Amino acid sequence: MQNFEKIVADLKQARDEARVKAHLGSMAVQDEWQKLEHRWQDFEAKAQLDRTAKDVGAAVSLLASELKSAYERISKAV
Repeated sequence: MQNFEKIVADLKQARDEARVKAHLGSMAVQDEWQKLEHRWQDFEAKAQLDRTAKDVGAAVSLLASELKSAYERISKAV
């Protein structure tokens, strides 16, 4: 997960640097920037889904562990 976070942080830094250069650049560069912004939005949405999926996976594992413990307590009590 930390590796993924570093990739996202590096991309954000590169994006910020490119934004400044694109603003000062030619129309062709500005057009390319607009295309990249659409791709960035797609990436950000997919990255968020990936984080959410991992969080959900951890929560499901915890819940499964709690349920198993509760079932075992009930089985021992009977």
